[in-house]
Amino acid sequence: MSSLKVAFVIVIFMLSFDCCNGIAIISSNGHKNQDDVMPCYVCEKGVSMTRDDIFASFTDIKAGMVNYCLSIYSQYKNNCLYIVNNYLADIYTKAHVTRYTAEAICVNEGLCSDKNHHLKIDKN
Repeated sequence: MSSLKVAFVIVIFMLSFDCCNGIAIISSNGHKNQDDVMPCYVCEKGVSMTRDDIFASFTDIKAGMVNYCLSIYSQYKNNCLYIVNNYLADIYTKAHVTRYTAEAICVNEGLCSDKNHHLKIDKN
């Protein structure tokens, strides 16, 4: 019975962590796991950081993303940093010069799966 309580506490913690930080829950039942969605979240965070401060330089955004990788994705930091180092320049540019949603930019970069929102234009 105590193992059931521990499992319940872990699930609640994971759900609260997911809601607060936008990080996917690692699932053992075949649903999305961290490996599948982490590149998508990193990409969308890059778009968000770029659009939240439109006057920030690429260097500033890259520094912010490196800090994000080191603080959020401890066990995935190398993968996160790889995405930052290899995709952020394109993400940064597309976030500035297009009205595409973050999801569309990240699908276009191959970092998110296409969920029928490929190249959707942001109406804002």
